Amino acid sequence: MLGLVCNCELVADHRRLVQRRAQRDARTPEKLKRNHSLVHDGKLSIEEKKRKIIRSLRKLEAAGVISAANGYQQLVNEIAR
Repeated sequence: MLGLVCNCELVADHRRLVQRRAQRDARTPEKLKRNHSLVHDGKLSIEEKKRKIIRSLRKLEAAGVISAANGYQQLVNEIAR
C-alpha cells in the first residue's frame, strides 16, 4: 500500500478532506482545537504522509520493535490488542 502511486481521484478526495478539516478547525474555539502537530500532519499530501509512515517504520525496525520481513506483523498485533 505504501509503495503504490495514488491515482488522481484519491488525491483530489484527500485535498477536499483537508480543506473541510481546515474550514471546521477555523470555526472551532481555540481551547478545543487539536494538537498543532496533528493539525500539521492533517495538511500533508498523501505522498508526504506515506513518506512519514515509512520513516517511522524504519525507525521502529532499527530499534528492533518490528520487522519488514514479516510485513510488520508485530505492529498489527499491537494495534489489534
